[in-house]
Amino acid sequence: MKTVCENIDRLITTEMRLTSLVRGTTSSLYNKAREATQNPDYSITYQIANDFKERIDKNNKFRIGIFTGVWHPEHLPDGENDGPIGAVVLAKALYDCGAEIVIGTEKEVYKVIKELCVYLNLPAKIISLSRENENENKKISDEIDSAIFIEKIGPSKEGIYHFATGYSREEQDAPLESMLEEMQKEGKLTVGIGDMGNEIGFGKIYKSVRKINPLGEVCNCPQKDGITTIMSTDYILPSSVSNIGAYGIVASLALLSKDTSILHEPENELELIKICTKFNCIDGGFGKAHNYVDGISSESMFSYVQILKDMVRTYFNTEKRKF
Repeated sequence: MKTVCENIDRLITTEMRLTSLVRGTTSSLYNKAREATQNPDYSITYQIANDFKERIDKNNKFRIGIFTGVWHPEHLPDGENDGPIGAVVLAKALYDCGAEIVIGTEKEVYKVIKELCVYLNLPAKIISLSRENENENKKISDEIDSAIFIEKIGPSKEGIYHFATGYSREEQDAPLESMLEEMQKEGKLTVGIGDMGNEIGFGKIYKSVRKINPLGEVCNCPQKDGITTIMSTDYILPSSVSNIGAYGIVASLALLSKDTSILHEPENELELIKICTKFNCIDGGFGKAHNYVDGISSESMFSYVQILKDMVRTYFNTEKRKF
């Protein structure tokens, strides 16, 4: 099983990026994130899946909050599809394992999250996060036992939220610092999934992100102090695309649970992408609503999911050849 989980992590860190985005950083970020875990001998997806499985098994009402949703009034008026799809796929797997699910997102992304949940038959509570009142977001910590942040942008040490390209995003992101701090005070499990270093969780390896990502130390906003967020989580999982990182956790969770029924299906991936396109939830690679995710075609995303599925199912296949 350990070998399979290693291969899962290799796959989810295999980059396929447009020239307009920073390349060649994911593996290095992953290595630093793994060094920062309690058990570096084990893959990050294995550690995260194992931590969740143990907690859910102990508490049949274990409540998990999943936070996602990047939007912009001009460029992403109805959100970006990297984040929401991964959030609902991971949420469905955790729900099938016995957890209760809350999904928090920007109000502009609410409608697409709802449609994605309907398609997967996921009975999650969906809430709109507040950009005006941080205390409203802080209160969410009382409702959940754990938090996962998927492609959710966090502030730099200068308090600036950045696009992956280094430009600032003024007042476009709900502040979640107080909520995260409250959860950490109470010893609740927190997980970040991201692909560039500006997403919540990368504060765990802050100095490394600043060195590895060319925009980590010097960004394109007036402050010129880099996109790296200071917000840290117990685990940070760097992946080529945040959605794919979420799928990796699902695959490892299926291995540990010995339950292939919770795996993400390639056919579902295609439909979830189509739903996002229908609701103008945009591909962040090309900056338009079409059947791509972070510049990767839906056919290639289908293939990522198919390979993860086959990795797990092959592990459980005991059939042997006769020679």
